This record gives sequence, structure tokens and C-alpha cells, in this order.
Amino acid sequence: MTRKLAVGSTLVVLALAGSGCGPSPGRVQAPGAHLKITQHIDISRVKTYTSISEVVGDSSLIAELTVKSQAQTTIGGIPFTVSIVSVDHILRGTAPAGTLGVDQVGTSTAVAEPLMALGGRYLAFLTPAPDGNYYVVGVAAGLYQDTGTSYLRMDTESPALPASASHGEMDTLVQAGP
Repeated sequence: MTRKLAVGSTLVVLALAGSGCGPSPGRVQAPGAHLKITQHIDISRVKTYTSISEVVGDSSLIAELTVKSQAQTTIGGIPFTVSIVSVDHILRGTAPAGTLGVDQVGTSTAVAEPLMALGGRYLAFLTPAPDGNYYVVGVAAGLYQDTGTSYLRMDTESPALPASASHGEMDTLVQAGP
């Protein structure tokens, strides 16, 4: 699957000023307030997941996380959000002591996939990234929001994965995986 990533810009193109795109008479508008220049980046998933067992098979760490801080960066020219998370509960695998970083494609202004939010709680299926952090398996296929009693699938492009599951149901699915 390929998604377009729109990256917002604050460029003002003065050539549009005379094209009828200005504010209504009597209204004051900041220059460029309604104008966005975008850059498109194609992102392809290597694999489409149809079961939790498949996601488990590609994960080295499956854990409940809480996002403690975030930073935006670029890796290879692609915008990323790096979330520093605490590991609250491990369902499978081994986590390093303390916090760990999770790299996700996109930023608050250039969203390619659902991003974890500061302070949010998640169940994440993770695999090591080359920078020493982790990636979410399947771009967002391995990311579920933790409501306290259940997990909600955040990925809109993996409809075959459970849309929601109780903590007990998901634990059973994870433990049954390869």
C-alpha cells in the first residue's frame, strides 16, 4: 500500500495575490493564512497484516507503553516523530531498562500514519530500528490505543486486524502467536 504524506509549509506565494484568492472586502487576513504548499512523499508497506499472529511473528517486543516526550526529526529526508516511552507492561519480549524511543513516520504537521500522542497509553508491537530505537511493526498495524479496559486499533489500512479487543483477549492472541 502506498500513502501520500503531505508536509505543510509556511511559504507565501505572492503571485497568487492578484488571482482572486484574497480575503473578502472589509476582512483582514494574515498573509498566507489559507495557503499551504505541500510536498508529497510515497511510503509503502512491505507487508499487509491479516492477523495478530502475523504481527506477533514480526515483533521483538510487545508492550503497553506511555508516551513521556516527543521530538520531530528527519531520517533520510523523511519526517519522523520520535516518542520517548516508558514500558508499563511487557506481553512478549524483553525491553531495555528505563525508557525507549519509538520512531514513527510523520509529524504533527505531516501525518502519514496515526501517531502516538504525548501522555497517551498504547499497546505496541515493536521491532528494532537502525538508530537504536524501535519501529511499530507494519507502520501502524502494530499500534493499539489503550483505553484502560480494551485496546483500539489505530491503523485504518489493516481492516482484517481486530478493531478492538479487551486486555485479556489481546493477551491470549499475543501468547498464541508464533
